[in-house]
Amino acid sequence: MAYAYTTPVRYTAVSRVLVEEASPVAVEPDVSGPPYRGGAAFYEAQLRAIRGAPLVRRVAKRMYLASIPEFRDLTQAGVDDASVVSELQTRIEAEQRPSTNLVSISFNAREPAVAADGANLVARESARMNHETRLDPARREL
Repeated sequence: MAYAYTTPVRYTAVSRVLVEEASPVAVEPDVSGPPYRGGAAFYEAQLRAIRGAPLVRRVAKRMYLASIPEFRDLTQAGVDDASVVSELQTRIEAEQRPSTNLVSISFNAREPAVAADGANLVARESARMNHETRLDPARREL
């Protein structure tokens, strides 16, 4: 008797985000950022936030995971379930591009469209959360 083991095909999509202490902005992958100016601690915090539970929960809500076969079983308990967040966190990677203000965000999935949607949503939600964080103090002043 012979056994054959196969690994499911995984696709990885990458989005790049321009991260500046004043204004993070999602950019096209082939656009280079301005000269590197940021401090290491700031970028380390950004990388942790990209894979952090608050951002991943926002991404999960916008991905409509129940409609994606590879996530359907996980979503039975609801999008905010810790196992859903944990699973998505394993699929997200973030790294700063050397000597730039760019952060590469990758997302892997069984379907290329899901991988692309995931990477793009993480990039958009990261920029949106950074923007909201900067606006919060100003809103409180009003």
